[in-house]
Amino acid sequence: PYGACRSGVLFAKGGSVMAQKLYSTPIDACTAAGVEYPSRGLLPGPWNVSKAFDGKRWKQGAGRVRMFSDGTGGVVWNWITGEAALWFDDAGKTLTKAERDSLMRRAAMERRKWDEEQARRWAEVAAFASQLLKQAAPVVEHPYLDRKHVKAVSGLFMMDAVDIQREFERFYLEKPRRLMDCKTNCHMTGSVLMVPLYRSVHTAALSSIECISENGGKYALPEAQAKGAFWLPKSVRLSTQPIGRIGIAEGIATALSISQVIGFPCVAARYCGNLSAVAQTLRNYFPSAQIEICGDRGNGEEDARRAAEAAGGKLRIPSFNAGLIQKFKAITGGNQPTDWNDFFIATEDL
Repeated sequence: PYGACRSGVLFAKGGSVMAQKLYSTPIDACTAAGVEYPSRGLLPGPWNVSKAFDGKRWKQGAGRVRMFSDGTGGVVWNWITGEAALWFDDAGKTLTKAERDSLMRRAAMERRKWDEEQARRWAEVAAFASQLLKQAAPVVEHPYLDRKHVKAVSGLFMMDAVDIQREFERFYLEKPRRLMDCKTNCHMTGSVLMVPLYRSVHTAALSSIECISENGGKYALPEAQAKGAFWLPKSVRLSTQPIGRIGIAEGIATALSISQVIGFPCVAARYCGNLSAVAQTLRNYFPSAQIEICGDRGNGEEDARRAAEAAGGKLRIPSFNAGLIQKFKAITGGNQPTDWNDFFIATEDL
């Protein structure tokens, strides 16, 4: 029941091979989970904070690496994608059946411990997200939405960056966090747009919140369950009627653009690597709906294609000719347009 992999063995349980691989080095485990190996190396026991990849970019503080107390292995976690990987020094060696069985038992035990710890932390952060949103105000207008030429809708919130940071300092005690603007690599200031994220359709229970600065820098709650989490229009979340047609885009501005221009509800999956997970969730909730994956041109296009195939949906990718590119640059002062928000701005539908 055990298979070989490049740097170790596959984790088997109940006689069948599962997706979880065991790696023989922390570097291989980091690569598998999309986490940067800590530049200072590892010490047994504490968590090491590092960068993690979300499918488009590396995000500081989104990766975790921990070596077991005996120094014989460890675990890697990418909290954006939910990917985890285990390594054991013995995983790359030739083992007897007894040694291999012992390694697998320990791997199963460590995986259970990790899953329990992860679930506990996800629940804590979700509760914090709910409390934080109770202090926020509904959005009437926001500079980011104005920049994107879209209207505010029910189900979006706003709060001053200073107030959010104060709550961060109360909650993230063990590893203090700063509300960072990924565009400027500085602390967010001013009014912050708050996008609630859910992992199921008909629920009021939050999974996380995405914070967006006035200039478009984004920051999701650290250590939240991000994989499979999405924003959806309040009308869909509260509706008891069948949904005939629904879209999935990456960002909130793109999702709002599609709803406001084309006229059908659209979900925001946040990043391209999350499109397939969200598409599958929507297919499970709406088995007869027409699902349209509204992907970005260029980076993320292949993820959108896979999501459409997996959910049996339609793929929409914007196409920009020279005239639209010129017009987009003239209107926004931006560079290369990539998404449906850019497209509708260039066509002046927004």
